[in-house]
Amino acid sequence: MASARVASPLQEFRGTPAAVALAFSLYGLFGGLLSLLGWVLDMPRLADWEGDGISIQPNAAAATIGSSVALLLAVSGRKMPAAFIGALVMTLGILTAFENLSGVNLGIDHWLLFGREWGTGGTTAPGRMAVPASLSWSFLGASLVLASGRFAPRHRRSAPWLALPPLALSTLSILGYLYDSSRLYAVPGLTAIALQTATYVFALAVAAIASVESGPMKVFGDPGSAGIATRRLLPFVFAVPVLTGALRLAGERAGFYDTAFGVALHNLVEISLLLALLWWTGLAIVRHSEQRRRAEAERGELLAREQEARREAERQATIRDEFLATLSHELRTPLNAILGWTQILRADRADSTKLDQAVDVIERNARLQARLIADLLDMSRIIAGKMRLHVQAVDFAAVIGAAVDAVQPAADAKRIRIERVLDPLDDVVHGDPERLQQVVWNLLANAVKFTPRDGRVEVVLTRVDSHVEIRVSDSGEGIAAEFLPKLFERFRQADAGTQRAHGGLGLGLALVKQLVELHGGKVTAESEGLGKGATFVVQLPFAAAEPRAAEPPVRRLSAGLKPDDAPLPALNGLSILVVDDESDSLEMVANLLEKRGATVAVAASAAEALDQAVKRRFDVIVSDIGMPGRDGYELIKDLRACGVTTPAIALTAYARNEDKAKALSTGYQGHVAKPLEAAELLVAVSALAESA
Repeated sequence: MASARVASPLQEFRGTPAAVALAFSLYGLFGGLLSLLGWVLDMPRLADWEGDGISIQPNAAAATIGSSVALLLAVSGRKMPAAFIGALVMTLGILTAFENLSGVNLGIDHWLLFGREWGTGGTTAPGRMAVPASLSWSFLGASLVLASGRFAPRHRRSAPWLALPPLALSTLSILGYLYDSSRLYAVPGLTAIALQTATYVFALAVAAIASVESGPMKVFGDPGSAGIATRRLLPFVFAVPVLTGALRLAGERAGFYDTAFGVALHNLVEISLLLALLWWTGLAIVRHSEQRRRAEAERGELLAREQEARREAERQATIRDEFLATLSHELRTPLNAILGWTQILRADRADSTKLDQAVDVIERNARLQARLIADLLDMSRIIAGKMRLHVQAVDFAAVIGAAVDAVQPAADAKRIRIERVLDPLDDVVHGDPERLQQVVWNLLANAVKFTPRDGRVEVVLTRVDSHVEIRVSDSGEGIAAEFLPKLFERFRQADAGTQRAHGGLGLGLALVKQLVELHGGKVTAESEGLGKGATFVVQLPFAAAEPRAAEPPVRRLSAGLKPDDAPLPALNGLSILVVDDESDSLEMVANLLEKRGATVAVAASAAEALDQAVKRRFDVIVSDIGMPGRDGYELIKDLRACGVTTPAIALTAYARNEDKAKALSTGYQGHVAKPLEAAELLVAVSALAESA
């Protein structure tokens, strides 16, 4: 089953150790094949590199090939064949060791001799490898079986340690050849081993150790300081003593110095090299530690930023959820009043005492909902960068006066006194009067909302250095110190829960901040704490340009504001065509115009309106813009193309200044935004009729 399979050592352990295992395995494979080929082709030199009569035996060459193939199979992930071949190598080594130690001939030494009579130096029997080689192949075979077989992890971890005895034996023999000490490699029955056999065993022992990530390689592959020191020092642990020993021996044999001097020189050179290696490794560890500290610091910073981003995302999600709940509440509340009173009126048409109350409630809540929608649209345009200011010289006294008039009914309902202190301004401030009126109205409405009955609100206009300052103060609830930094954030309210005492979406002050900044100014808030009132200060720069004639601010009725008591114009004798695809809106406008004495024709589409306007003369056309099929823009173009010159008013929910400009440029003579003010529409119709 797949779950029982143990991953290949070299598949699990990548990098330099795996490369070493692969390279040394290939060396053993090609070397073993070359040595065996010497016996097959009767070429002694291929089996005796040193030429000293000590040849690698055929079964030793076969063990070399088998061990190499087993390691390469392990690399490719074929574990069971690798373990099987390792078991064969181990068996061959054990049986040969038994022959050497017991003197019993098992007949396994002649299988691959091919009848050759050479290569018997250092052997106890023709074709029989010596004790060091047989023991080495026994341990190496066992190591391969444990590394590649289906054994428990604790058994597998012992595999590299079984390769250490062959590594030690082969190293001893190689040193004997290097130092020309035959006692280390050429004593029959004790140390005899061919040079190439020693190198094969050494290479395959290293490959076996490197092929398993546990044991010695656990330290070698460590990414920390231990791994760095091991990887740097290990090659020199072998190389330095061997080379310095060889140099000392060569000097002594050449007669350059005696043994005592040679030992002293050997120690001096070895100590110097080891100190240099230690210093080199220490510097590498220091650099690694510094890099690790920097990496940990960067990781800590990334983690802190990630946690901060998560907290911010959670905060924004909370604000969003609170806003959606508030939006639902604020939109449903006026609808509840509107729908409730319409049902009352329908159920009790004869109760005239409730009629005025119902009309007031419906109008007030409809205006409230219109204000909410307008604030949402304004904020959306600001966020999208599409808010455009229609800049001109501003009459601040008129702007503040219009804003005070708009908020006065709400203040009167709570008996709140609004005081004005307006200094005359000699310099000019350029801005959008409509948006600045919106700023002042929002601040005043906010002050009235949070000021208790019989309170006071003051608005002050004055010059301060190079800017004009509008200061709105109240004697209301005040602002908690911890909420002041969040005051101008979108959708933020001090009482944002379900038990909040005041309505609103939390957009008013955010709009104030955005609009003031669009004018190049700034707005701040001050409060000494809860119950001590609040003061909002708007600062706007004076303009350097020449003053232009200021237009009166656009008066937009807001929640709680009633129309003026001025008489509405009469439309007696006027013939008016009203175009709208919404039947309720169409009937309402027609009824409004008829009550002022006009004769009204209606059309529910652009095609129907075009047909009537061509066949009949009208004094004024009032048309919606957004209609299915052909819209109001196409209608006015078609009318003008047909020679109809009747003045026209666009009555539309497309209420932006750019929408007004588009309507006028398309061919309309007037623009009235929905939801309409009766007075605004009637005045526009009357003015157009008189100018025609």
